[in-house]
Amino acid sequence: MISVILPTYNEREGIVGVIQDILKASQNLEVLVVDDSSPDETAQVVKTAFKDDLRVRVIVRQEKGLASAVRRGIEESKGETVLITDADGNYDAKYIQPARQLLKSFDVVNGSRYMKGGSMLGFSKTHYWGSRIFNFAVRRLLGMKTTDHTSGFLVFKKELFSRLEAAKIFRGFHGEYNVELLYALQKLKVNQTEMPVVCRARKWGKSKTSLIRHPLIYTLKAL
Repeated sequence: MISVILPTYNEREGIVGVIQDILKASQNLEVLVVDDSSPDETAQVVKTAFKDDLRVRVIVRQEKGLASAVRRGIEESKGETVLITDADGNYDAKYIQPARQLLKSFDVVNGSRYMKGGSMLGFSKTHYWGSRIFNFAVRRLLGMKTTDHTSGFLVFKKELFSRLEAAKIFRGFHGEYNVELLYALQKLKVNQTEMPVVCRARKWGKSKTSLIRHPLIYTLKAL
């Protein structure tokens, strides 16, 4: 079984549709919504919409922060495989099944917007190039084999989690943990690969990413 981890904060506008698409995309899966007590009652919306579907679970936390939410989801997941992805519909659920197929031959599958077949749609040129340059810099600085360290679409075998120093990796309020997680997985010398993904700008709600602030945070984490 694959456990899909969806960290949420004020995602009520689109979360039901995102989960419905995930449930239709593949068999033998569960969806864990880890909500940081969203003021817009995201958790309650999910509980109401999927009250009779045992494949969907909701974890409500008082704690805040994307990284710790992801960690909580992994810890409480029941699947032998974990998928971390965004709850805002950036990535089409159609990528789940190909990623699962790749995991038959690999331990880690990372979604990349920067390999052939991947892209970013609906974003400004400034956002695109800022992200691409940062990821190139991280790759050179840390000697990474991956081309995209901040896509937020990552699939891996859960048994690898026990080999990671989770407390040192899953820190921070935003997506800076992505860099540390991929770097830590690479240091384990696991068999990893990438697959192209198309990232689409969110259609609802407000983005929690700052074009200036967050790349700076990610860079400090990489160093």
